[in-house]
Amino acid sequence: MQFMDDNDQSISDYAAENGTPALIKLLPKYVKGVSKISDWGYGVKDENGDNTTTMPYRIYAMKGGRTIPPCDAYGFRNDISGKTILFDDTPQSGFNGPRLCIDLNGDKRPNTMGIDIFSFQFTTDGHVIPEGTEHPNNRYRDVHSGGTVRASPTYCRGDNGQYNTLACAYYAIHDISPKGNGTFWKDFIGKKQYK
Repeated sequence: MQFMDDNDQSISDYAAENGTPALIKLLPKYVKGVSKISDWGYGVKDENGDNTTTMPYRIYAMKGGRTIPPCDAYGFRNDISGKTILFDDTPQSGFNGPRLCIDLNGDKRPNTMGIDIFSFQFTTDGHVIPEGTEHPNNRYRDVHSGGTVRASPTYCRGDNGQYNTLACAYYAIHDISPKGNGTFWKDFIGKKQYK
């Protein structure tokens, strides 16, 4: 909301007009102590063509195995509290975005999508919503290019895959299981001891 007051437009509108890299340059004004960790992006691969090994730290799917976060376009940044912030593609004009992924405890374990890494979206009306939340300016197609999803078990299932946990933030914040019965943290995630 402060960004909207300062710039007479939402983060979504600014990013659509100027690009997500321009938005990221303004980030230090709105996020205390932000610093760049890495310029890593989806196209940065090792000699074997693997892009999971070139990230600043390993990220995992809920059911194990290394994965790429759905915010894979513009590097890794930390804030003063130790969270890691990642951004995805620039939104199309009039739509919500860009996608924002937050690793709540930075490079500390478990570094697992849907456990301590969640996806959010900036909105055209100046808010940030958990991905999967219904909004009139969501673009429900082409998830790879700034689109989003509705909350459904398909998008919080925990297996390996870059987009398989997009809606987990929605379920985690509301503490409801994507399977339709019970809670997210107790029944869906279970009694695993994450440190």
